[in-house]
This record gives sequence, structure tokens and C-alpha cells, in this order.
Amino acid sequence: MDTGSSNSDVAFPPAPGPTVDDIAAALLRAAGTRATAQQVGWTVAKTLREVHDALSPILGAQGVDALVHRSVHLAAQADGRLMAGLIEPMALPDLSAAIGGLGKLSPDAAAELGGLVLHTFQELLVSLIGSSLTERLLRSVWSPFLSGLPREGSS
Repeated sequence: MDTGSSNSDVAFPPAPGPTVDDIAAALLRAAGTRATAQQVGWTVAKTLREVHDALSPILGAQGVDALVHRSVHLAAQADGRLMAGLIEPMALPDLSAAIGGLGKLSPDAAAELGGLVLHTFQELLVSLIGSSLTERLLRSVWSPFLSGLPREGSS
């Protein structure tokens, strides 16, 4: 899914780590078999908390909150379903309230939108600090999203 220049003239460099589809699939796996959309939403909130914890010592809590707000805004431009208040960045730092609207969707749709927001966050961070530093800072957060993926060069 392109979060680039369709409405915002923002072009991001390629981001390290998982794609939107990788993140969505991992959210569904992490939420468990027969997961509900609400369980997927909790998994999104947990991941955002981990991102917040990883980056707050470096960027400050308000800085991370600002990046999450911007990521939701950019993701909403790419997918209008987010405009319906399914993810409410103003509810930060209460991430469970922020993602409460995802429970109104199917589990697949909730995972897709959660994946879009997380991926957009990653792209935004890469545009600010570069891919190498982003990868190092978010390695512990992204490792579960990468663990189920085939490695390059393997079929």
C-alpha cells in the first residue's frame, strides 16, 4: 500500500523491516487463532506501546506521540477508513483507547489498518533519522513481525 505522494506530496525512502502485509499477518498471528478485531486492536496497542518504550528515552514521550499522530494522519490519507476515527491519536498515551475503533472491523481489516499505521510510522522515522538507525532502534519491536517471514534467497 502506497503512503507516498497521493495527497500529501510526502515521499518516503524505502523502510527497513516489515511491509504492511508482513505487519498485518504478524498482528493476526500474535492475536491468536480465531482472533477478534478487538484482539487485533489490543495487539496494535501493545506494539505501539513497545515502539513508545523503545523510542521515548531518545525522542522523548511527546516526540514519539507526535510521530504517532503524524503517522495516523498520513495513513488516513492512504486509507480513508482511518478518517472514520477508527484510530484516535488524540487518545494517546492511552493506546487502548486510541485503537478502540478497530474492534468495529473484521479481524483482517483491523490488522490491515494497524499494519498500515505501524508501517507508516516506520517510514516516517526512516525519513527523519535514516534506515540504519531506525532498524537498530526498532529491532526488538520488529523482530516478531519478521520471525515468520522467509529470508531473502530462500524459497
